[in-house]
Amino acid sequence: MHAPAGTVSRAPLDRALLLIVPAAAFMLILFVYPFLYGLACSFNSSKDCRLESFTLASYTHFFTTDNLWPTIWTTLRLALPATLINVGLALPIAYKMRVRTRYQRWVTTVLVVPITLGTVLIAEGALTYFGPKGWLSQTLQLLHIYEGPIRLTHNYWGVLISLVISGFPFAFLLILS
Repeated sequence: MHAPAGTVSRAPLDRALLLIVPAAAFMLILFVYPFLYGLACSFNSSKDCRLESFTLASYTHFFTTDNLWPTIWTTLRLALPATLINVGLALPIAYKMRVRTRYQRWVTTVLVVPITLGTVLIAEGALTYFGPKGWLSQTLQLLHIYEGPIRLTHNYWGVLISLVISGFPFAFLLILS
């Protein structure tokens, strides 16, 4: 059947596209709008974030205050090594896991367990295990490998270890997929 001359035929509306509308609205309302609002507020000098004037006062204050701008360096000192370690560990494991074995589900489950723990339990476990009176310190002293208490908490190495523990499952799952 042909459409009469002079009329335009339209494809029927794909109902699956209607499923995108609620998801897109959800993303806009809960993620995009707050991000854009916060960005706009960062260019405003008033404390109540009335978007009346454009100024770089907040950024000038951040980069001229001696105890604020070094946080960028501290963040990069932690984030870059943690990312490299997570990807470096997850890549070969995920590569080996691409072949189906009877242990594949078990190994994946064990490697993904830190996701279920949350950051509070990981932090508590790190304090218990890596602290000066923790299991690691006591075991190393018992085996005469290290004398005196070892401290891997409340310092750079403790934070790096906790970032690797909490970030590895995400790197593994992303690379595995």
